[in-house]
Amino acid sequence: MNRSARCMAAYVYASAGVHESTMDMVFSGHLMIAENGSMLAESRPFSRETEIVYADVDVERLNMQRLSEGSFQDFDSRS
Repeated sequence: MNRSARCMAAYVYASAGVHESTMDMVFSGHLMIAENGSMLAESRPFSRETEIVYADVDVERLNMQRLSEGSFQDFDSRS
């Protein structure tokens, strides 16, 4: 979630499910969607039920925020 705020972006994460765990590795099946530091949707980690998460991401708002920040300005590569 913090990464989405630092990058002014949407962050979509999906971990392998608990049924894919082995003796050496444990997967939580955690799903999440964050936008600019706000959690939009999240699953319950270690759930044995199949889950789907979805959310609307305001891409236009993210683009406008990036344009207003000096570190995200587009530069003409031809110059």
